[in-house]
Amino acid sequence: MNQLDPLDAAMMTGELVSNPMHAGVVLILSPPEDAGPGYVDELYREALTGNDSIDPRLRRYPHRGVDTGGMWVWRDDGNVDLSKHCQRRTVSSGPDEFWRLIGELDAERLDRSRPMWMSYLIDGLEDGRFAFYIKVHHTVIDGVAGLRMITDALSSDSTCRSMPPFYADRRHESPPPPRSSRARWRSAARRPWCPGHWPRQSARDAEHRPRGRARSPRRGRQRTQGHQGGRESRET
Repeated sequence: MNQLDPLDAAMMTGELVSNPMHAGVVLILSPPEDAGPGYVDELYREALTGNDSIDPRLRRYPHRGVDTGGMWVWRDDGNVDLSKHCQRRTVSSGPDEFWRLIGELDAERLDRSRPMWMSYLIDGLEDGRFAFYIKVHHTVIDGVAGLRMITDALSSDSTCRSMPPFYADRRHESPPPPRSSRARWRSAARRPWCPGHWPRQSARDAEHRPRGRARSPRRGRQRTQGHQGGRESRET
């Protein structure tokens, strides 16, 4: 049996009488300049039909029962149903409704009967923008590693159209090219856009920074914000 370590087991038990123990992050993004009116619809449809292998950390779920002698163990879900982990929401009345929705989603505990992570695609923001709210349980991955997983799904080149989703298994990928090698990035961008891939945003628009805010000189501002355990953290 693949047992949870003592700290993770304590978190699983303690969560029953405390706040949810997951880490969450909000990405507010702008669509590409050439995006049509159905861009977000297409993005969500392709996410559900993608064939990317899932990161092993995002395939496992906890289990405790008579068969394990009361101990917490990890079990692997070999057939993750993305429709249960990648969902869609729409807002229509401005930023207050958006942040209220984020608070509600963050307050919900993750389902322990399946891998403990969720991704919400939220549209209806001002100026055609949309957002992702992603949360992952602390026993699955810590906050720093989770942010690294997300930033690895973003590109420093706005023309790169072939980025894998954050939940993809990257163990067999070759090291990325140097950031200064524009020619190699453009070569990668010529590859077909595979289903389920993340939106193509430049680092100026979607880069996580210590103060939690990224600015774009052309498209106004975008924010990457994190919060955990049912407590929202937002800079203004």
